[in-house]
Amino acid sequence: MICALMLTGKDDPTLARDTMFSVLMIVLNGILGVTSLVGGYRHR
Repeated sequence: MICALMLTGKDDPTLARDTMFSVLMIVLNGILGVTSLVGGYRHR
C-alpha cells in the first residue's frame, strides 16, 4: 500500500510521513487489541 502511494502520489514529504504514521498506528492498535483480548480470555 505504501509503495503504491509513493509511486503514484505527488513528491510531497509530508505524504510519506503521514502514511508511515498511519501504518504505525494501525499496527500498534492491532497489537494492543489482540493482547487485550488474550489477556481478558486468560484472566477472565
